[in-house]
Amino acid sequence: DDAPDVYGLITGVGSVATAFHMANVLAFNTYDVVLNIGLAGAFNRNLSLGDVLEVNSDCFADLGAVDHERFLSLIDLGLMSPDEFPYTNGQLVPPPVNGLPTGLKRASSITVNSVHGDVRGIEAVQKQFPADLESMEGAAFFYAALFKGIPCVQIRAVSNYVEPRNRDAWEIKLALSNLWDAVRMIIGNC
Repeated sequence: DDAPDVYGLITGVGSVATAFHMANVLAFNTYDVVLNIGLAGAFNRNLSLGDVLEVNSDCFADLGAVDHERFLSLIDLGLMSPDEFPYTNGQLVPPPVNGLPTGLKRASSITVNSVHGDVRGIEAVQKQFPADLESMEGAAFFYAALFKGIPCVQIRAVSNYVEPRNRDAWEIKLALSNLWDAVRMIIGNC
């Protein structure tokens, strides 16, 4: 039987839980590839609710300091260089994983501790960190995998647009259904 061994890890919501559980499992196990799956909000209105995308870059968009009305990243504060490992120009950018083509459109993302839900906050974060998507875990996943040198892929399904909070417009069931279809296809191609 040539089917891959697949192990699941539910890290929970947010970058703190993701960082902890990734560090814990990667300290005691080795993997050929790690796959992060989840939902995301879309800044990019050319994306449709339910679209499933492969994230090709991510960053922590709220790790830093607020100086009056301006947000300062760790790079802005001089606490980190933009190319400090595992970053590339301030972004976490995994190399393509050989033998694991997802066939999905690629998208950029940001990771935040509090998702955006007001016009001013959305405009400010998009100006400083232009991205297609927003999640609460992706950069923590990339950081852990890249730091350990493990090939990694992040897959996100769009459940909502990043806009003033409007739960009636969310498509979580559609996004989850499409996400599981994509994951089955990806794992089936291994």
